[in-house]
Amino acid sequence: MKTQPKPTWTPLMYKAFRHWKEFRPKMVRRLDRSGMLEKALERADENARNLINANEDRGFMPEEAREAAIRAFITLPDEADEPTLDADQDPYQPWPTTETESW
Repeated sequence: MKTQPKPTWTPLMYKAFRHWKEFRPKMVRRLDRSGMLEKALERADENARNLINANEDRGFMPEEAREAAIRAFITLPDEADEPTLDADQDPYQPWPTTETESW
């Protein structure tokens, strides 16, 4: 594997990396071979942080907002259970940016 954890990674990026390696190894290998693993981790981190902020704005308690975002973008389902991710969980997809888009 080319990609290794870096000191500049956020805690969410590191958590996603560990989880994806264990539960989505085919996805990790594909992303790593294409040179896109770190970008996917950055996108997952960004999407999670945006969802945390949006949920807090909706009145979620901070821990609830964080847990929901981690489930949505960081701790993706096991490949054995869900070989293909929903579009909203795909690390390449940006988080919705307008009021008309929602989860």
